[in-house]
Amino acid sequence: MSRMTKAERQSGGSRFLGDLEPPKSEWVSLTDEEILDIVGRAGAGYPAVVPPYTRDLFKKIEDKLREKNG
Repeated sequence: MSRMTKAERQSGGSRFLGDLEPPKSEWVSLTDEEILDIVGRAGAGYPAVVPPYTRDLFKKIEDKLREKNG
C-alpha cells in the first residue's frame, strides 16, 4: 500500500488522477494588436485601428467559445 506524503494529507490530496480537477483558467480576450495580426493588417501600412464590425465579430466568436468551454 502506498503512503501519502504530509503535503498530500494536509491538502486533502489524492494519488488518483480521476480525483483531480483541472485548474480553472481566467478568460483572456484578444487585444486589438492580436486581432490585427490575425486579419493580416498588422504592420502592413494599415492604420492600427480595429474597425467596429471586426471587433464585434471577434467578440461574438469569443462569447461562443466562452459558452462552450464554461
